[in-house]
Amino acid sequence: MTTQSMTGFGSATKRIDSTTLAVEVRSLNHRFLEVFVHLAPELPREWEALSRKRIEKRLARGRVDVYIETKRSAEQHTPLRVDSTLAGAYHIALQELAEERQLPLDLKVLDLASLPGVIELEETLPEPEAMEPEFTETLDTAIEELVDMRRREGSTLESVMRQLCGRFQECVEAIEGAATELQQQRYSLLLERVEKLLADSEVEVPDVAGEVALIAQRSSVSEELERLNSHLKQLGEVLDDTRPKGRRLDFLIGEMGRESNTVAAKIADAKRNQVALDMKAYLEDMREQARNIE
Repeated sequence: MTTQSMTGFGSATKRIDSTTLAVEVRSLNHRFLEVFVHLAPELPREWEALSRKRIEKRLARGRVDVYIETKRSAEQHTPLRVDSTLAGAYHIALQELAEERQLPLDLKVLDLASLPGVIELEETLPEPEAMEPEFTETLDTAIEELVDMRRREGSTLESVMRQLCGRFQECVEAIEGAATELQQQRYSLLLERVEKLLADSEVEVPDVAGEVALIAQRSSVSEELERLNSHLKQLGEVLDDTRPKGRRLDFLIGEMGRESNTVAAKIADAKRNQVALDMKAYLEDMREQARNIE
């Protein structure tokens, strides 16, 4: 399985005797896989479970709606069934009612035809057992079209994700290249502030300098950058994986977001801080893409 989007559409039709069976399958983003089957009343209820089973074999996530109905072409004759016995019973009952109430009976054929059950459509669908092979073939064709669309969109999403990963990596490398300078800036700034505060104190400056160096060391972003590089590597491996990957991508991006927030909080340099903010923006774009991936 390549990278798939969770959005797609597929349809297929199959002529069965005088009836055309039509199947549509639509999918949208969803945290899990949910399948809803919308079946025409004249079709067997067993097809609902059959549809879910075949969908679950092909898809891992998304809200999937399956629409199954029968259609007749415009030129087809629609057979009607006329129940003459029922029409006669209505006629007799109405005559008796008119005599009982001493009312005139102004009854026309259209009046009888409009009464329930006198004229009905005559269903000519084959037996469900005979239709099932054609139905499964039609459903599978629609599912395959849906999956093909999800794959095409998934390929685009993967390409965008890889571009964003590349830009994020450039930001990490930019901060890595300035790590020593940033730590020295942090040390100098802290030392200057402490020296001003202790100008009239008896504390020796060399002792203070050692403590400030320790604080500056704790303010280093090297550990965060190492973890970000590790997450980036894992993210690339997930993109290369053939299994469903959307939830794993979302998890890794969340971890990268926490590390990026820490980096941004530790950097005092305005220029490099902007790079850290760019990292967070790229991550947000990556998260949006990952939410569309199965």
